[in-house]
Amino acid sequence: METRDAGAADIDAVVRLVNAAYEVERFIYDGDRTDATECAGLLGTGKLLLAEQDGVLVGCVYLELREHSGYFGFLSVLPTCQRHGIGRFLVGAAEDWFRRQGRSVSELQIIDVRGELAEFYRRLGYREIGTTRFPADVPARLPCHFIRLAKSL
Repeated sequence: METRDAGAADIDAVVRLVNAAYEVERFIYDGDRTDATECAGLLGTGKLLLAEQDGVLVGCVYLELREHSGYFGFLSVLPTCQRHGIGRFLVGAAEDWFRRQGRSVSELQIIDVRGELAEFYRRLGYREIGTTRFPADVPARLPCHFIRLAKSL
């Protein structure tokens, strides 16, 4: 598996990948998880790291440097490639990049109604550090919030 930073030419492929990976969250909210405008904005505030196998985009993760930590989100793996270690690989790549950038903490947030996500990140050493509200401008079908997680690097 190879990784590379996404550029503007990758936005459409990233949108397709992320929306396919987040299809599982359709029970929470209507509509797509992202669009080209949001992905282009992410390239302005951080970077999208792409994972490719044999030239095919199979995963991505958003990386952002914050004052004292690194933040990652948008972890997405092509549904047909899930449960093959790609997500774990991308989390490791994110953590390695944060270390190289002088950060000693990695942070993320997950939606509380997806318990399998909390378990996945706990197995990788992440611990709960708080909660935040679900965005008011996203109409949710059920009450939910975000769980903030962190790990010392």
